[in-house]
Amino acid sequence: MTPAPTVDINQRLRKLANLHTLNIPDLFQLGRLSPVPNGLKEHTHAGMFEICYHLESSQVYELQGRRCEVQSGDMLIIPPGLPHSMERPAGGPSMMYYFLFCCPSNTSTFMGLETPLSNYIRDSLYSIGEGRIFQGSGAIRALLEQIIQMYFSDSPFRLLRIRYLTVEFFYHLVRQIERDERSAQMPEDIRDVLEYVESLPTRHFSSEELALRADLPLPVFQRKFKAYTGFTPNIYMVRRKIQLSQELLRGTFMPATEIASKLGFSSSQHFSTMFKRFCGLTPNEYRKQYQEPIK
Repeated sequence: MTPAPTVDINQRLRKLANLHTLNIPDLFQLGRLSPVPNGLKEHTHAGMFEICYHLESSQVYELQGRRCEVQSGDMLIIPPGLPHSMERPAGGPSMMYYFLFCCPSNTSTFMGLETPLSNYIRDSLYSIGEGRIFQGSGAIRALLEQIIQMYFSDSPFRLLRIRYLTVEFFYHLVRQIERDERSAQMPEDIRDVLEYVESLPTRHFSSEELALRADLPLPVFQRKFKAYTGFTPNIYMVRRKIQLSQELLRGTFMPATEIASKLGFSSSQHFSTMFKRFCGLTPNEYRKQYQEPIK
């Protein structure tokens, strides 16, 4: 099996961060591709995980003969040594991040972290088996972009910030893996409630309404909901609205007051307060820092 054809990739790279030059243990390379390479032959990354996060259009991979279609907004995690190839992008021009890093199955010092945390991240990564698709998130996407931007900065805090952002990335990645595992084990009544909430993202339901939909007594529903999602129903819905507002702040010029109204917040002040509580920034501060170029 041959290594990935890096010449073809490099010709299309918009940004390439050679993280292995920073002497941060286990980090190798983070790239942003646009357009995505026009297909890649079967190859492996010996000893390295690869994370492929597709931002636009869909992409078909083959993982050791198993066909996987990665949709826009999805992440594919490929474990070390797994043969994989990539077909031509479907649906026109596309954009993606890819992240290569080492995490040996017997390591207890991943990224130089303390053993309990290193083991926690390692075990989560190896729990995915022979590659798996996960839903991406605004937080993960923003962190990947921040790492690239910081790599090319001349800030005296460059190395410290990249290390911090990468640890934050793994925090969100592990949470996404755990969320996916909980979802796979989720009982039908809680799954139905979550799908209902997702289908009406601008509404804010009372716990009583959701308990009625689940056909459970309110105290039982509240305990069960938190056990499988990690949040109370109210916090879960607020977090989801904040995630949607982040997407609107990054990808549109819609005023914060209009976003607040669209997502069902009682006032723009309430929206701003809740946004800062969850994100550490006001909506306007977040937009200035993370807004994407509008096409």
